[in-house]
Amino acid sequence: MQAAGGYYEVDYTNKNTPIIKDVGPMPAGLPAVTTSWWFPLYDTSAELILAAVICVLDIAESTTVARRYAQEHKYKLNFTQELCALGIANLVGACFNCYTTTGAFSRTAVNSIAGARTLMSSFVCGIVIMIILLVGTPLFKHLPLNVQGAIVIVAVLSLFDFKSGAFYYRVNRLDFLSWLV
Repeated sequence: MQAAGGYYEVDYTNKNTPIIKDVGPMPAGLPAVTTSWWFPLYDTSAELILAAVICVLDIAESTTVARRYAQEHKYKLNFTQELCALGIANLVGACFNCYTTTGAFSRTAVNSIAGARTLMSSFVCGIVIMIILLVGTPLFKHLPLNVQGAIVIVAVLSLFDFKSGAFYYRVNRLDFLSWLV
């Protein structure tokens, strides 16, 4: 029960205040269209530099996830198709003020562990997230932040290949450092 609900320690100076913070109230509903925010561009050079940095990081994350699971599930990866899909998803997401779209480590790990083999799992996941955004956000009001972090950490840990890390450590410490990064 503690894993599902989190663990609260009581601050003895105020017995009703938990030390671990909750997620707190979250707005319900889907995001509004925000294309009116796009223009005018005020500081274009700073925005383009930031956009380029975010783009490089997103591509690095997505290709890392894609390469990892393509190797694990033995399928051929088409990077052109991956990058086109990311570009379209980010353009659509920009219309709703969304965070940039990438190949999410944690969601991909959960799908792989669950045995998902097709894109239907992502479609179902998207529908479930939409339903949760519309009606389920009050349920997360009292979710401790440490439980939210633990869910992500457990999913991401499955991405590490510790055998190859141990091999790199024995063979070449510089390669091991690269593996850590």
